[in-house]
Parts: sequence; C-alpha cells; structure tokens
Amino acid sequence: MLTNFSPIAEYIISIILGIVQGVTEFLPISSTAHLLIFSKYITAREISLAASNVIQFGTFIAILQYFKEDISILFKHLWTKIRSFKEIKLTFTNIKSWIKDPNQIFDVHAKQDIILSQLIIATVPLIVMALTLRKFLEGLRSELNYIAIFLTLGGILIVYSELMHIKKLNIKKSKMMSLKETIMIGLFQSLAVFPGVSRSGSALAGGLFLGRNRAESVRFSFLLSIPALGLASIYDLISVSKDFVNKKVTLLPTLSSWESEKLNLSLLSIFIAFVVSYIVGLLTLKFLLKYLATNDSKVFILYRILLVIFILTTVSVTLKAPL
Repeated sequence: MLTNFSPIAEYIISIILGIVQGVTEFLPISSTAHLLIFSKYITAREISLAASNVIQFGTFIAILQYFKEDISILFKHLWTKIRSFKEIKLTFTNIKSWIKDPNQIFDVHAKQDIILSQLIIATVPLIVMALTLRKFLEGLRSELNYIAIFLTLGGILIVYSELMHIKKLNIKKSKMMSLKETIMIGLFQSLAVFPGVSRSGSALAGGLFLGRNRAESVRFSFLLSIPALGLASIYDLISVSKDFVNKKVTLLPTLSSWESEKLNLSLLSIFIAFVVSYIVGLLTLKFLLKYLATNDSKVFILYRILLVIFILTTVSVTLKAPL
C-alpha cells in the first residue's frame, strides 16, 4: 500500500489507475468501481469523481480514434444538415418515418439521421440521472460495500438480459432499432450512474434484453459510450480546472494533497493517468470489441462474483447511509 508521500509513488498510482481505466472501461465490469477499489486498496483513500472522469477522458479519445471513420461520416453529415433549412426539414421527416416504421428501407443519408437521433435519445436518461443524483452518488462511492452491492446488481442485470436474449433470438425484430428500443437501452445505460453497475455492461444488457443481435448490441454500446464519456469527462475537466484555479488541486504532487481525506492527484498525475488510459484503451479496444461481439458474459459474471467476495472478505466497513 502506497500511503507515504513521494512524487514517484503518486506517479506509480497514476500509471496503475490509467491501466485499470483503459482495460475496464469497455468491459461489463465497471471502470468506476475498479478505479475506486484500486485507489482505496493502494492508498486507503478514494479517488474523486471528477478526477476519475478526467482519467476516463483517455478512453474517450481512444474510442474516438477507433471509430474515427464512423464519427467522421456522422460529423460531415451533421455539418451538411445544419447549413441548410431544407436538410433540417428532411431530417425531421426521416426521423418521423423511422418512428412510424423502423422496418422500412432507408437510404444512407436517412440512416445517418436515425443513428444520430438514437445516440442522442439513448444518452438523455443517463444525463438526467447523473445530474439529479450526483451528490447522492458521491455518498455511495465512499463505501466499498456499496460498490459490492452494485457489482452484484449489475451482474444480475446482465444475467437476466442474457437469459431474455436467448428467449427472444427467434422473434422477428425491426431492421433498425425502434424508438421504444432506443429509449429502453438509454434507460438501461442510465443505471450505470451507480458505481459498480457498468456503463458498457448496462447498455449491452439493454440490447440483449430486447433480443437484438449481440454484435449489433456491442457496437451500439461502444458508440453510445462516446457522448456518455465525452459529456462526463468535459464536465469534470472543467471542475478540475476550477479546483486548480482555486488551489484545491496542485500542478505537481504535494504533501498537503496526500494528507487530505480523498486521493487528490495533482494535474500532472491526472494527465499521466489520462495518457496511460488512452494508450491501453486503444491497444485493447479491437480485441474487446471482437470478444464481446462473439462471446456471452459468463466470464464477466464469474469475475464480478469473485470481486464481490474479495471486497466483502477484506473490508470491514459498516454501511452508512449516503448523504
């Protein structure tokens, strides 16, 4: 356990947290929970929500790079739309047609309108939940026992979705996800605000629960991570910047930061973790996308069970009601 102050110790912690974030962000095992667990066990303190979200910005950049062709097409399409009233009007017509009948054949441009709409619609529930429950969630993060509870509940959610997926595999589904399905996946993803549930796991569970193709569900889950990660990271990047201006966060590691109740990493340390999470995330993305698209979630359920057992057998903390 690294509890004695030194700049090197803080840099080591940053590298570890960056690796953890890069590996776990796209797996259905909750990167937020792992950042909390590792920070607690390494330093006996929890990393702040703002710092963890800035570290997540590294995996956000990684997924942007991985899906750069898809994103480039969507942005070019969006740019074309916003420059013409006629195109904007056509967009609403395409969306209206999709809502009415997702089974009809759409041209390439209409599909881009629909995909953008799906990403926006499915992200709204997460934004609402995150902003509404932010203070409450900070209280939940302070106890590893709560993390264990939500790791368990997240695992149950994935298991149930896998069972429903098997039952619904032979049921005919629309060619494109319907509005109702998009909202459902958004609601599933919004559960990820609870530390331990997992954003990628809950979004994937939503697709599986609806009986959608596994590869399709995984791909949409990964694309859906772009607005989710981007908004959370930018929001807390601003928060960390304000803390730096107000001298709550230092540029370099200091003893005073280590004597605080929470793990207050310096800006340099957060940047190191950000870079490491980007590199590791980019290196693992291709493998993770392929693995999740062709395999069920058994191994991740088993991992969750083992992690919960580890937490409950090594932490003797009395549950406290979050403020």
